[in-house]
Amino acid sequence: MITIKDIARAAGVSHATVSLALSGRGRATRISEQRIAEITKLAESMGYRPSAMGRAMRDGHSRIIGALIRNTGEAQFSNLPIFEILLGLNEGLETGGRFLSMVRIRDVQDEDRAPSQLFRESYLDALVALGPLPAAILPRLRNAVRRVVWCDTSVWEPANCLRRDEAAAGTLAVDLLAAAGRSRIVWVGHAHPSAADHHSAVKRLTATKAAAKARGLAFLAPDCGEFRSAIPPKLLDRTTGLVAYNVYEAHWAARRLADAGLVPGRDIGLACCDDKVDLVRTWPDLSRASFDRFAMGMRAAEMSTAKEPLPSAVLPTTRIPGTTA
Repeated sequence: MITIKDIARAAGVSHATVSLALSGRGRATRISEQRIAEITKLAESMGYRPSAMGRAMRDGHSRIIGALIRNTGEAQFSNLPIFEILLGLNEGLETGGRFLSMVRIRDVQDEDRAPSQLFRESYLDALVALGPLPAAILPRLRNAVRRVVWCDTSVWEPANCLRRDEAAAGTLAVDLLAAAGRSRIVWVGHAHPSAADHHSAVKRLTATKAAAKARGLAFLAPDCGEFRSAIPPKLLDRTTGLVAYNVYEAHWAARRLADAGLVPGRDIGLACCDDKVDLVRTWPDLSRASFDRFAMGMRAAEMSTAKEPLPSAVLPTTRIPGTTA
């Protein structure tokens, strides 16, 4: 491993001179531009890589970005698509010389529990909060970290927030079914989402209902319990198009249709307001609204490391026609 002392020995200068030149502080100490260029070129040729710990000691930043998700208890595996965002977040942070650290939600959720070392010693430069989180912990997050990026959460502010266009997801699903000639739209999901649900629950349902009305289509949102036992037989015909809130609801609907001997796309329509990357292998023909979660993670990395807060953004939703509509 090449060190500053190795470069200083090769350049015939003190290691302090090399340190100042490579840190960008050389001009302030009257090291000539020529000498800075020579030292920089020599360091590159010798394969020198600056120490992240050393940089942290110099500028007071740990370069550690936390990622907080609901990863304990019964919610531990309830939102696996978040992993796609985490991959993009990690990629973006690595590119910028930062490091990703997973944070357990219980470290901020349980008031009686001693906070983790990351919070106790303020190691984090920023925190990316991901997905649905309990409202009670949001103030604690703001107090614990100098910057929080709200990624696909229910928080929406002028800066440091990311969401996808959930309304477009519902509209696209209805468009896919309408184009296939379905005249009745049936919602598959919670018919009466509450404030405790993820913000997408209300936005997708509202947009689906509005899109159906705008196109002159009948709309029905049966009670979720009714659907859980079996899809009402009166709805099982070619005029019906099912709009599933997410991929899990779409899988459930497909199983109920199979029980009735029906094939989505042939006997009844099915479109989904969401997508998962593994559907490319497991269910590529599902008609659905999609967006790039990896790109959302990359954008969250940019927000968490920018010198100044970046404006909040709504990421676009695209359609995958499939064959089930």
